[in-house]
Amino acid sequence: MSTANAAFNGLTHHSRASCVNNETISWDATKSWELRTWSNHIHVKDGVIVENHTVVDDWRNTKRSAALHWGEGVGKWSVYGQHWMKDTQGRPFKKQEEIVFDCDIYDGWWEWNEEVVS
Repeated sequence: MSTANAAFNGLTHHSRASCVNNETISWDATKSWELRTWSNHIHVKDGVIVENHTVVDDWRNTKRSAALHWGEGVGKWSVYGQHWMKDTQGRPFKKQEEIVFDCDIYDGWWEWNEEVVS
């Protein structure tokens, strides 16, 4: 199965770490949503945190919200991702969050295919 197939059937959320890029992404090829992604990137070297910062893709109506840092994911990183949406009254809520330590696309990508009530 190719990663290009993800989100073709509905909304998915995932984060990846140490994957050339560090990223948190919400994506739905079928429709647009009010989305915001928040991604905290932590770099550890010799058991010590040497870098810690947050990347945010702020609120917008879109099919894909991606908080990512291009080219950053070399070395030992962890990513704490948050996926935010708005309900039918425009109130924000956290749809999903995850902490990942590797580049495994399966973490949050394939298993999440839920219809959100709008």
